[in-house]
Amino acid sequence: MSDTVILPLLPLRDIVVFPESLQALFVGRPRSVAALETAIRSTAPGSERRVVLSAQRTARTEEPGADDIHAICAIGVVKTLLPLQNSMMKVLVAGEERARIKRFALPSELSGGLPAGLAVEPFVVEVERISATELNPDPAVAQELLTRLQASFEEFARLSKRWQPEIPKNVAEIPSASRRADVIAGYVPIKPVDKQALLEEMNVEARIQRLTDLIDAESELVQIGKAHV
Repeated sequence: MSDTVILPLLPLRDIVVFPESLQALFVGRPRSVAALETAIRSTAPGSERRVVLSAQRTARTEEPGADDIHAICAIGVVKTLLPLQNSMMKVLVAGEERARIKRFALPSELSGGLPAGLAVEPFVVEVERISATELNPDPAVAQELLTRLQASFEEFARLSKRWQPEIPKNVAEIPSASRRADVIAGYVPIKPVDKQALLEEMNVEARIQRLTDLIDAESELVQIGKAHV
């Protein structure tokens, strides 16, 4: 598979999608709807049902340009698409891998072209796959990091009661340090700016350390909230 690919762009407001994570989205902007329709109707090899998922720097920007979108993003796969009223769509996307936006491209550059019948053209970008550039710790360090991260995640799950008990157990079975960190980051309710920083961090050791600290801070907030009830 090529290191670069041209895909439709789905700009996100206050949401960051990680590789290995599932995210439900409500989409209504015409260009975003067009991006989804282009993705699900694409038959070009390597681009089937794929979109670029990138957070906007400012959520209120209606028509984001190159300077309004974070360059580090995720390539995602559209799993389900449900049309709603008022031209809205509910979509379930699965993050696939990290990428970097190189440039905004023309819709005519899509390998499969644009499908017929679109009300407007989607934003289209050329992205470079960057997962292979991650800096991974040695196995002993990775195991130590994962032990602490898992403990923090399980403690937050216990305190917050946000998920079924099997969620932390299933996460604990993921052997890859990078994958497990991304899955956990997709679950925990941390600020979008912090999630974006985690997405951009290519040093896996630093990513896990920062994520663990953020989860511990969320656990403290839950405990403080319970103490004042």
